[in-house]
Amino acid sequence: GHFQDALNNLEQASHLLQTLSPDNNSYLYRVYSLIASIRSDQGEFNCALSFYEKAFDLEKKIRPDDHFGIARSLKDIGTVYY
Repeated sequence: GHFQDALNNLEQASHLLQTLSPDNNSYLYRVYSLIASIRSDQGEFNCALSFYEKAFDLEKKIRPDDHFGIARSLKDIGTVYY
């Protein structure tokens, strides 16, 4: 795939979304998750974990504790350790 192109676009999106609405943005959560997924696919597990944790922290700010997204974020973090 075109990992570097994807990462460049996702990083640009993350910077723009952080500017627009840094603490309450479900799109930013998705961008972080996609970056983490690509990094994990490339074997960059520490970087992937960092982005999954950013996504989780954002998810906790915008969702109630019993929301599906919280469980999804925890699952994503767990996959890095798998």
